Amino acid sequence: MAVPFAVKKRAFAVEPITGLMLPDGIFDIAIRRQLISVYIENASEYTIGRFWARIPRSSDYTLTGQWQIDVSDDLASGASTLLQWEVTFRGASPGKKSLRIEFGGMSIGKDGKETFWDGYTEARYFLASTTFDETSREYRCEVPEGSLVMIFENSLQAPPTRPHGAEREVPPIQFPQRFKAVLTPGGLAIPFDDPWWKVVAWIIAAIAALGAIVEAKEGNGAAVIGIGGHGHDNPVDYAWCVPDPTALGKDNYMTPAGALSAIANGAMLVGLADDADPWERGRIAANLQPNEFPVTERVSVELQYPAEIRAGSPFDVGARWTYEGELNTGRVTAHAVDEIQPNVHLAQWEIDAPKETLHSKPIIVSIRGTKADGDFYRSDELYAFAIYISPDEHSFRVPLLDDGGRFDSVASDGWFTGGIVIEELLGRAPFNPIGEWRVQFVVQDVNGATPDMPPKEAAQHIGGALLMAPISASQTNGAACTAAEIIRIIVKRF
Repeated sequence: MAVPFAVKKRAFAVEPITGLMLPDGIFDIAIRRQLISVYIENASEYTIGRFWARIPRSSDYTLTGQWQIDVSDDLASGASTLLQWEVTFRGASPGKKSLRIEFGGMSIGKDGKETFWDGYTEARYFLASTTFDETSREYRCEVPEGSLVMIFENSLQAPPTRPHGAEREVPPIQFPQRFKAVLTPGGLAIPFDDPWWKVVAWIIAAIAALGAIVEAKEGNGAAVIGIGGHGHDNPVDYAWCVPDPTALGKDNYMTPAGALSAIANGAMLVGLADDADPWERGRIAANLQPNEFPVTERVSVELQYPAEIRAGSPFDVGARWTYEGELNTGRVTAHAVDEIQPNVHLAQWEIDAPKETLHSKPIIVSIRGTKADGDFYRSDELYAFAIYISPDEHSFRVPLLDDGGRFDSVASDGWFTGGIVIEELLGRAPFNPIGEWRVQFVVQDVNGATPDMPPKEAAQHIGGALLMAPISASQTNGAACTAAEIIRIIVKRF
């Protein structure tokens, strides 16, 4: 029997300290530890009873965690589940990559007969390389189709914070306001023949933020992120709210900062438009002739953010930008835009959770998101996790899946479900489980582009945008950020 799995969407990158997907799921060599995250679908007509999955050694990455994942839950025909491996890309080169995933397992036929199989399938992923020059304060991101250099001229900030007892403070969170980007393209191609160049700018902004956040967490940003420092050149202007570092538990103070940073950089993405970014629109306006192409493209951007930004909700970003292209023929072209762009990454949420339960029972929560077109997000369309905070402020990050597995009753019905078993958690470390638990959620969309799409069609599919976050961002001059909806569950002993 052939391997019953199919991988329909490319593997995406998750930063393990904050738990957040990187922009558009693109991996970057600068981040030393990343989770290769891939949805696999049971493409057969049979139920898969159990299986193992592993990725072999590669010249592109080194495994830093377990190499084999064992799954004992049934996976129904058509259902998808998420697998993750921790790796480092130290020493790799940027490019379009292929990930070999090896499997072995057992399927159950309609007649109840068990069939054993093994083999492999492959997943695509994209790898970029970002560096920071402390002298010039320039970020450079390299992809096979060219390099983008960015200088942040001004960013509005959220103030730094220091959790009680912490040795290092959580750094200011930057909302990029004015920046310049110089692209040296290798022709007319877009990055990886898939996303717009603005996604590379989004990668740079995210890497800059992660460099500061992880350095604060680990005390060694250069070793973990690979670029160190922080290249934003800012006035001391705390226009934005400050994330409460204790909001998600006493041992999880970087996730609120990471969430606010993701909201900030996601708003930058909104301002640069999804249907066509400044580089593409500048090329269109240039009316390029046959065999004519840009050799240098300069974009200067100024953004105006709304007073409040809530993940997954409507908001507008004002964008004023100029484009200048130097062509291989010696011609110089220019284009200028002053407009307002709406957020198109939207979701309305339903949450299902008990108000109280016994400590001997699993604590299960489910969320369901409705798209702008009225349909539900399902199966492999979301990357989501819940953060459970115990009565004594210990936190536990739990994946939310729509795979019909352990806690999820029905696959692909739009309900993304996760849960904890208190006895299992107590086996790892002691904590107080009796009393009021809090649960909050982080949800990002997964890029839905398929390999057969033309590049400029695929570019309009963007993943990694926050659809739900534990906080919202507001321009309140350093006041506390507003918490998103908090689920409260009373756990009783009897």
